Amino acid sequence: MKLNGKSWAVILGLMFFFVLGYFGEDAFYNLGRSSAASGLHMFGEMGYQAGIGLYQAILCGCLVAAGIVYKCRPSLAAGVAGMLSVAASGLVVQIVKHLIGRPRPRLWAAGITHWGPSLKSGFDSFPSGHTATSFALATVLAYHFPRASMVFYSLAGLVALSRATSGAHFLTDLAGGMAVGLIVGQLFCNKLNFGDKS
Repeated sequence: MKLNGKSWAVILGLMFFFVLGYFGEDAFYNLGRSSAASGLHMFGEMGYQAGIGLYQAILCGCLVAAGIVYKCRPSLAAGVAGMLSVAASGLVVQIVKHLIGRPRPRLWAAGITHWGPSLKSGFDSFPSGHTATSFALATVLAYHFPRASMVFYSLAGLVALSRATSGAHFLTDLAGGMAVGLIVGQLFCNKLNFGDKS
């Protein structure tokens, strides 16, 4: 896969996000906890719901149906590629997060620093699954409907941010999820091409 200027910008952005997360996670987590009663919990819940793979798959199913009924090839392609990318990115994340076994922020705050393969609840922080599936879907939708790409990536970014403000993930978890989602989404865009983009 050849990297253009836009791809390099994404890579550099992710690297910056990793560095920012690494050095600023403590402050960000404490900010989220101190603001828990201010309404951020509602934002976190909305992001949680929007990032659930089942709901994203239903959205993709609607795109497939619309593509068949209205004979819209970009919609059909986006629906199929989106469904596959959401499933694949979710699977990749589940494998990686249980191999790494990073404690969730609430466990880290309690002094638990375990790293390593684990199937225990709470030891599955890195990378963020909601972020990965959201960015995988956003990448597919942006590819097939480029005029609305900023909308798709902005919504995926809000889902990711909600996972950190709710205390469910560290910033570096989000960066890892973004990387997985962008890579998987792009792979399905390249492999599945049902026609011209909008």
